[in-house]
Amino acid sequence: MADPMQIDDAPQPYALAGTLLAHTQDVKDVAFLAADTLATVSRDAAVRIWNLATTDGLVGTPSETPLAEPHTGYVNAVTRVQLEDGRVLVASGGADKLVHVHEAATGKSVWTLVGHSENVCALEPIPGVPGGIISGSWDKTARVWVNGECLYTLKGHQHAVWAVLAVDATHFLTASADKTIKVWEGAKCLATLPGHHDVVRGLAYLPSLDLFASCSNDASIRIWTRDGSTVQELHGHTSFIYRVVANPTTGEWISCGEDRTVRVWKDGELAQTIAVPSTSVWSVAISDAGDLAAACSDGSVYLYSRNPAKHAPADVISTYEQALASFAIPKNQIGDLNKEKLPGPEALQSPGTKEGQILMVKTETSVEAYQWSMGQRKWVKVGDVVDAIGSGRKQVHDGKEYDYVFDIDLGSGRMLKLPYNVTDNPYSAAQQFLWKHELSQEFLDQIAQFIVQNTRGETLGAGTASYADPFTGGSRYTPAATPAAATAPAAATNASAFNPWTSGYTSAAAAGAPPAPTPAPARRVPNRAAVLPVREFVTFKQINLAAVGKKIGEVAATSGVTLTTTDVASNGWMVAAEIVQNASWPRAQKFPALDVMRVEVLTRDGCGAKVVSAVEGAIVGEPRADANAMVGFRAIANMFALPGNRAAVIAALPTVLRMLNEYRVTSNKNLRQSVVTVLLNIAVHFVQTGSSEEVLDVLALLVEMVPGETDPETLYRAVAALGTVAAVGAPVKAYVNALEVGTLLRTVLGRTGIEDRTRDAAEDALALLP
Repeated sequence: MADPMQIDDAPQPYALAGTLLAHTQDVKDVAFLAADTLATVSRDAAVRIWNLATTDGLVGTPSETPLAEPHTGYVNAVTRVQLEDGRVLVASGGADKLVHVHEAATGKSVWTLVGHSENVCALEPIPGVPGGIISGSWDKTARVWVNGECLYTLKGHQHAVWAVLAVDATHFLTASADKTIKVWEGAKCLATLPGHHDVVRGLAYLPSLDLFASCSNDASIRIWTRDGSTVQELHGHTSFIYRVVANPTTGEWISCGEDRTVRVWKDGELAQTIAVPSTSVWSVAISDAGDLAAACSDGSVYLYSRNPAKHAPADVISTYEQALASFAIPKNQIGDLNKEKLPGPEALQSPGTKEGQILMVKTETSVEAYQWSMGQRKWVKVGDVVDAIGSGRKQVHDGKEYDYVFDIDLGSGRMLKLPYNVTDNPYSAAQQFLWKHELSQEFLDQIAQFIVQNTRGETLGAGTASYADPFTGGSRYTPAATPAAATAPAAATNASAFNPWTSGYTSAAAAGAPPAPTPAPARRVPNRAAVLPVREFVTFKQINLAAVGKKIGEVAATSGVTLTTTDVASNGWMVAAEIVQNASWPRAQKFPALDVMRVEVLTRDGCGAKVVSAVEGAIVGEPRADANAMVGFRAIANMFALPGNRAAVIAALPTVLRMLNEYRVTSNKNLRQSVVTVLLNIAVHFVQTGSSEEVLDVLALLVEMVPGETDPETLYRAVAALGTVAAVGAPVKAYVNALEVGTLLRTVLGRTGIEDRTRDAAEDALALLP
């Protein structure tokens, strides 16, 4: 179909303009807020805003302005929203089921949109509607919001809504894992469009032609009229297509996906294929100037432009091409491959016949993959073909996306699916699988170890485990003791959910947690990835605010003070600060206020000195206040999440270490775990900054705690902290040797019955000793 927007002179091909080392995990989405401002979101839970207006063209640095309401889980979607007064907002949505909306310039929170019951995976603005947003979620619905209020909830899809699109103020499109697209007017569904053969992942609209495009896991792009007629199908991608966007100036469609490419389509033909040195290209965005930004699974954002003035310097392009050429391509991504029938390097002397054509060339030692670039008139090496270990692409199960979907063969022809993400806890995933299918607990360790051996394993602090800390609901790596062969009851209770220090006040997550079985002795994993040094801070995030407010209200009542749960929920920081500073408030009952502070410090930067002082006042002196110390140390651990609070902890490090030393000897394992977590975060700070202030005291505390520690989680964190400190290298060598850290680690390895992850951490720590 001819495009009336076609211009006489074909546009220049896109070329690399820059690389943003954006995040520590997958960058899931990207959006231009202005021609020189970019927003990115990631699996690392961060939202970053980038200034691209530098003298080097599109080479930017992230804004230092923190967002007032950060997400507590991975973030999937981001979009630009504009208000009537001209302010530009950035909206982001993620696994915490929320849509946060902030001022892009200041980071000030404008709205938090609450309503979705599962992961928010799609966001788009509503054209012509100030403050208008449409969101899509795994809860099978889309929601239309204007100025923070939900106008419509669009219900009708059978599976997750993966993509949303607003055509105008009242007409919307949604795409789903149920393989359909729905057309809406307000909350009324006008039509359901079949056609794709797999999950529909993206939608885009071209106003000048009143056409929209959809892309799918079936590796196709379909061009539609709004009445549901398909006018074109575009084929070229070789795997899942995650996103499609429109260039209104040129009439082009731009797509990206799991085949490591960004593709440009013009007049129904593939105009350019941009190979990217990353396994997945999750999203692509286009600026008003026509520049592209590609969000990738390697934590980077790659920028491309047609403007020669914005092209990257030769050395940056060379580095990019080297990364591309060295990329390993799993054999199962390219189908059957007979090396003996492949041509040699001489085949590269002949030009390709079309954009994006792939040529396999055999050398004496390997098979190399090249791609023809029409714009450059040359073959570009895009990787070496290797034997595949995994599936090579993302998997979809029950309408939701996972890194892996394993087949579990139970015999007698019974085959079950086990979905798994690399950020999950292997034991938690295995346990959920057993409960869902009512299988015996005796399979727990076998299934968990199968997951570990067939994935990259797990890192400290990651995951969404169902095993909850009895105080915070925080995740654990492995379960505690219960008979291994027992079958999980339909509605179990957790004996440890009753916390003697809090008179029954526990988190909601903990109160309903089933008892956890003891795994069988773990099998060693050959050629595993190193788990140390730990590079991310560990925090305690969950809270049952209603229970905290109730507890505060009960104590207040005995003191003649009236405080309600609403007071705590609406002004928690002020209430907490007043309580911890109030000399007449019972010292032993200050822990709920400290608990409010524990969560507040995750989003309120600059209050660190006050919190350290509050903890000191609540725990130093007689009598001991173990409950205050347990919560107070968790607040200090959480302060490492924000730079200002972290600086306050480091400034008060001698005081913090004295408090930790005072409370390190205790029979309360939750308190010991809090102590060790602060020490672990200090160790991570050492690695991140290269500093080693007070390192002798940190090591001495850890060396004192490890020998007699019996709690698996606390022991693991302590060993991980020792290894992380050791990773600092030469500056800590004398202290590590003087305290015989190596001997201590070898003693840990000699223990019987320690967890496999602790053994791994001890081995890694020994290897890191300077």
